[in-house]
Order: sequence, then structure tokens, then C-alpha cells
Amino acid sequence: MKKLMMMGIFCLFLIVGCKKDSDNPIVPTSSNGLFHFKIGDQATVVIKEYSIKNGVDSLINQSEYTYTILRDTVFDSFTWYSYSVHVATWITNKNDGVWQADRQQNGSLSTFMLYKYPCAKGDTFNSLGGNVLVVTTDTTISVSAGTFKCIQYREIDQYSYEDIYISEGLGIVKIFGLAYEYNHQSKMIQELKSYSLK
Repeated sequence: MKKLMMMGIFCLFLIVGCKKDSDNPIVPTSSNGLFHFKIGDQATVVIKEYSIKNGVDSLINQSEYTYTILRDTVFDSFTWYSYSVHVATWITNKNDGVWQADRQQNGSLSTFMLYKYPCAKGDTFNSLGGNVLVVTTDTTISVSAGTFKCIQYREIDQYSYEDIYISEGLGIVKIFGLAYEYNHQSKMIQELKSYSLK
């Protein structure tokens, strides 16, 4: 699951109050893009990894990470944000989606689209070499941090797929990944556990 660490960082961008009320999912009232960024915001995510053999899931690793937006900078006429886990990586909202910039060894920046936005059900695009499909633009997802209206993106490659659930104007709420390996499958589930806002 090539995006495991990168995906976790986006969970920290949830910035509205959460409640556990599945009848009233959280829908942001305003947005500057698909994700919301603010220096000092923190989010804790729980990641569980499983091995699946003969139809039986076995938990092989569980981890918890707290991510913090540390700073911002302006380049290419956009404000980009850096976070505590990968300080050489910058993320921003552009008019066509969420973009990432990575600092290369020679000092240059490599940029690419992570998620198309705005989007419609059935849209496809390329992200990090994988094909991504917009499965739906209106699904409800419940995690420890609350219940959210989300867009569901599905990244597909030859031996795996990931479903990424993003609440518009907030950020990633949940990721579910499944990979087919030599004699078994592996599964990864990442969910937002908690966050604090500055």
C-alpha cells in the first residue's frame, strides 16, 4: 500500500466539530477546497494491518500516528502546507483538486495531483502512477471521530486497491486497502481517531 503514510497525513485536516450521530452526518458549510489546512492542527489516526489466509483475517500490526501541520509557504501562487511526518512534502488545494509537492535531492520540487476536485461519480484520473475512480460523491462514513458525508475515491493497480473516503472541506476520514500477494491477501484500515484545532 504505497500511499499508507501519505494518506495518514490528510486525516489531520479535519477542522469542524465532530459528533457521533449517524443520522446527522457532518457536512462542512464552507470550503476553500477538498481539504482544509491550518497551521497547528493535529490529528491522530489508527492504522490496522491484516494478513488474510484461507478467509481468516489475522491482525499483524496496529499503529497510531499523530500528525501536525507545521508551516506554510507560497509558491506557484498557492499556499502549500507541510506536516510533521514528512517535512519535505507540501500539500495544497488547487482549482482542480488536492496537489502534493515533494522536494527532490537536487532541491527542485516534483508536483502531482492526489485527488481530483470538484469531481463527479465515474470520473477517473491518474495519481502517483495509479488509476483513481470516483466511486460516489455522496456516502456516509462513521469512525471514532464522528460520522461524515464523503466522496469515495478508489485507487486501483494490478494487485491492489484502496478506497479513500474524504469529507469535502475537511479531509480524509477513512482508508480501506486490499492487496493480493503471493499466497495471501493483506488488508489495511486507517481511521481518524481524534484531532485538535488551533
